[in-house]
Amino acid sequence: MSSHSEYVFYQLENIKDVDIPKTFEEIFKFPEGELSFQQDIKSTFHYRYFANYLFYDDNGLKIKTIVVEKNYTCLTFLEDYINYYAHCYTKYEKSCRRIHLFYENFDKTTFQNMLCSESEEQYSKFWESYSGCIVIKPLPTGIIGVTYLKTYKGDEKRNRYYTAISSQKINLYGTSRKIDTMPFIEQDRRVSSCASAALWMAFQKTSEIFHTRKTSPSEITLLAGFDSNNTGKIFPSKGLAIDQICKAIYNNGLHSELRSEAIYNNGLHSELRSEAIYNNGLHSELRSEAIYNNGLHSELRSGKKIIDRSLLQGFVYAYLKAEIPILLGIEIESSGGGSHLITLNGYRFKFDNEKITQKNDYKSQLISKFYAHDDQTGPFSRLKFNKENSEYFLRTSWWKKNVDWNKSLQEIKEYFKEENNYYNCKPTCLIVPLDRKIKVSYEEIIDKVKIIKYLFFTLLLDSNFIWDIFLIKSNTYKEQIKKQVTHKDNLHKLLCESLPQYIWVVQAYPYECQKEPTFDFIFDSVEMPYDGKPFLTNIYSESFKNCLPFVDTEIQDLFSKDIEKNTEESVVNTAYEIFTRDRDRQQIEDKTVNDLNDVMKGIISNIIQTVEWKNGRK
Repeated sequence: MSSHSEYVFYQLENIKDVDIPKTFEEIFKFPEGELSFQQDIKSTFHYRYFANYLFYDDNGLKIKTIVVEKNYTCLTFLEDYINYYAHCYTKYEKSCRRIHLFYENFDKTTFQNMLCSESEEQYSKFWESYSGCIVIKPLPTGIIGVTYLKTYKGDEKRNRYYTAISSQKINLYGTSRKIDTMPFIEQDRRVSSCASAALWMAFQKTSEIFHTRKTSPSEITLLAGFDSNNTGKIFPSKGLAIDQICKAIYNNGLHSELRSEAIYNNGLHSELRSEAIYNNGLHSELRSEAIYNNGLHSELRSGKKIIDRSLLQGFVYAYLKAEIPILLGIEIESSGGGSHLITLNGYRFKFDNEKITQKNDYKSQLISKFYAHDDQTGPFSRLKFNKENSEYFLRTSWWKKNVDWNKSLQEIKEYFKEENNYYNCKPTCLIVPLDRKIKVSYEEIIDKVKIIKYLFFTLLLDSNFIWDIFLIKSNTYKEQIKKQVTHKDNLHKLLCESLPQYIWVVQAYPYECQKEPTFDFIFDSVEMPYDGKPFLTNIYSESFKNCLPFVDTEIQDLFSKDIEKNTEESVVNTAYEIFTRDRDRQQIEDKTVNDLNDVMKGIISNIIQTVEWKNGRK
């Protein structure tokens, strides 16, 4: 370590392994005597998480050089200071410290030359190793301020996809660096709770894609308004209820797509358009038992939990694909029912590329992990799907036991790798902040897919597909499809097609090969037509075209209950009506379900015979 009047310089390679924990504690705190209170960092999850992410984890950032900026004015903290801390009797400081991280090793003299050099090329190796920064706030708790860190290394090789990140510009003493990340912040339990922190992190991305405001944590707490009792007391914040979260989203110019497990425990489904949500510029679809108990509109459902494993994977994947961050409410096991809110920003597919079986109907079912900004641990915290089919089926990054920092380097690494050392959790709610023009929900799309998959492609053509369902910007979709499609004959027409800004895409891939889609359906994100037809249908496989010469019109017509051109379409539409009617009511008993399945098998058999006869005639 070497000191300068404006910064402190650390070369971790010059520090013994046994002294690394003590060094990290020193880096993450203000020096003794600079504040009128003691800072607590070593007992928190953040201390362990950052130590592992920055140093111990072999897939982490592997930081070798650290520069601590002594006096840094953080505008986000300054807004919180004005809203709350300036009114307190305790003398809180306004200046923060900022930790800068590099994965290359260099000395203090080299760093001084890097700053003063007119050209970055001479020191490009060192500047390119810049991995981000962490702001330390002058508070007794909740000290982790605005943080920008790079993601894990080797993302492409390990099938990691961080979709809700963006380019962030950081200036270090006159030199600007850019990294792709999602800003992170910790709640301070005064002006912000975990919900305020999660919203702040989500709003950093929505400000880019939906052009909404970037607000400070204290401003978000103010946007959420009073609690349900209208006490009028906002600070210090004790947490936000779901309606307050949705209200904050609305007041920031968006609407909320909300799913909650509690509603489905009684087999009920409710849709709520509350005034509080609307006043925030958002709309919400709320599944809540409380809504039903208040006499609000509800539709009887089958009683299936809304947030089971498969639905969670599909729902999250569909919106993350559009680069939209998702707020996930979780309940940690052994927490006594307490809830916590985190911000999902990425996912990872199975690394071993296991052979797809018939059980995996959707690409999203291949997701093995989510990545989230958890303000109680750190950025890009892992949420792993457990193999056990239990209620708490997600493994968090919350540790069950403390680490003994006096152990060897290898023993500390093993502590972080130990699977049973982390608490499990279950999801309790999902909230997606959306542009108000995006109105069609994930469930509306997957309902269409289930009908098509069941009636036509899987059974009628005796072909098995894996389905990829996601929301995406139409321009981004065109950019991606150009790279995926081998046969470019019909690509020009698709690229020149006028499409809505956001579209729902349903792509079908053969089980044997998922590199190129066989066909896809495109739905508008604003409305679902009464006849259920997709906005556009595209077929990319020449062999599939040869098998179905009239597939473009037939696929579209199969969504309609009004068109009956021939015997096979008439049979299909009859099946569609039966299936849709009974699915929406969901009041059929087991016997009726069995009867319906028998009817469907008979209909499919008739369809296959009709098609075989038609193909033989041709």
